[in-house]
Order: sequence, then C-alpha cells, then structure tokens
Amino acid sequence: MNKKQLAAVFGAVAVAVIAIVILLVTGGEDGVKLPPEDAGDVTMIEGPKAPTDTALADIEFAEVRRDGNTITFEARLGTDIPKKLKGSTFDLRWDITGTTDVGQFILSGNLDVGPNVSLVGVENNLGTSTLDDTLQGTSQIEGNVWIITLQADDVDDFPDDFQWKLTTSIDGNPGDPTSGRAEDTAPDNGTAEVVEG
Repeated sequence: MNKKQLAAVFGAVAVAVIAIVILLVTGGEDGVKLPPEDAGDVTMIEGPKAPTDTALADIEFAEVRRDGNTITFEARLGTDIPKKLKGSTFDLRWDITGTTDVGQFILSGNLDVGPNVSLVGVENNLGTSTLDDTLQGTSQIEGNVWIITLQADDVDDFPDDFQWKLTTSIDGNPGDPTSGRAEDTAPDNGTAEVVEG
C-alpha cells in the first residue's frame, strides 16, 4: 500500500470513529443527549445466591420527558422484558420528588401478574393502577424497553417541576432467605431532571 492509499484508509477510519462518537453522544437521529448510566453495574444487595438473570435489572438508559400534559417515563434494560417471571420477582420504581413541598409520587411497574403499573401519591393518598384501569396513562413494553406515560393534569397534585430516580430490583426466589436480590439505579448518583419536548 502506498502513502496515498494508507492516508485514505486512515481518513475513512477517522470519519467512521467520529460518526460513531457523535451518534453515541447525541443518541442518534433524535439528537437527545443520553443521561449518563453505566451498563453492567447491577449490585447484589441481599442473599448469597444471585438471580439467574441480573441483566433484567441492569438499567442501560433512563429518561423522563415532558411534552405538554404528557410525561413519558422510559427505561431500557439489559435484556428483553418477559411478560411474566416464574419463581422470581422484578420491579422498577421511579421516585418522583416535586421541587416544592407538594408532589411526591412513586411510579412502579412489576411482572407479578403480567406487566402492571401503579402510581401512588405519598402525601395525598392517591393510588391508581393498570390492574383496575385507573392509571391516568399507559404502559407499553417493547423488547427491553418499558415506556409509561402519564397525563399529568389528570393526577391530583402532580408537580409541574420534579426530579426523579429510577431503581430496578430482581429477586431469584423471594421465598428463599438465601436468595439474592440485585439492584440498579439511574442516575447512579443523585437525581435527574425532566427533559422538555
């Protein structure tokens, strides 16, 4: 290979690397920067026996977006989300904290009787769920992504401004005291802001 051919090859490789870095930083076509979240950082917090599929609890991406009255909670996990688990339990939980004294909520999803979601108001005793069709929104699973939407104006005392933290947990056999529980959080430290638009 002569010098011109070698320079052309190095140039093409450099352009490809730059393009990949831009896609990773911006999140692809939508141009939204991905919040920092380390994949593969599930932590064992109870019991010596690890669950067989800790990847289900591994948060690869998490984001909360507001578009007018609609708030979208999105979590991408380390493996496809099953419709139901046999013998083990899995749940994810968004802790929602308003920037004022009003508006503390817990939005949670689990696979106990198939995928279901509930919203609980810590201060106003609100309790809604997809199990009885009272949730003011929708729940959808696509592969390894769980998307929950809320219609904020329909939820009493739901805050206009809030911060959030997502926690996932999987227990291989909750009836066995030696069964381990694996957990992950996003963001890894502190809380995250809502993305507008």
